[in-house]
Amino acid sequence: MIKEYFANYYLHNSDETFFEQEPMKQLISEDRLSAMFQHGFWQSMDTQRDKQYLEELWASGKAPWKGW
Repeated sequence: MIKEYFANYYLHNSDETFFEQEPMKQLISEDRLSAMFQHGFWQSMDTQRDKQYLEELWASGKAPWKGW
């Protein structure tokens, strides 16, 4: 999750900023980077294949994140 403060301060509202480069390096140098352990279902949606897989789970009614 990215908060508005982070986007404004680290990303500089530029299409030329690569998240994995300067913003991450700056967070590390400021000791402001942390991680959390994820319990339960987690799936990235970085590719068309990921998107298709998640949509299939949803359509089948077997989406683990669906709470109702």
